[in-house]
Amino acid sequence: MTGKDHNHIMRDIRGYVKALEISPNLDSSNFFVESTYLDTYQREKPCYLLTKKGCDIVANKQQGL
Repeated sequence: MTGKDHNHIMRDIRGYVKALEISPNLDSSNFFVESTYLDTYQREKPCYLLTKKGCDIVANKQQGL
């Protein structure tokens, strides 16, 4: 949907989480929740579950805002 590779999105979200951790008023879990999924080879892979606010951050950053 974003036109980016999964590993690039993961890198970006990790950066957003680090930036959110700097502010004592923002909790990254209000935006991104660490999780895992099984790939086609049944290997466990990392991923993030995004809240609506997290989706807004990712979408706005992809548009260069």
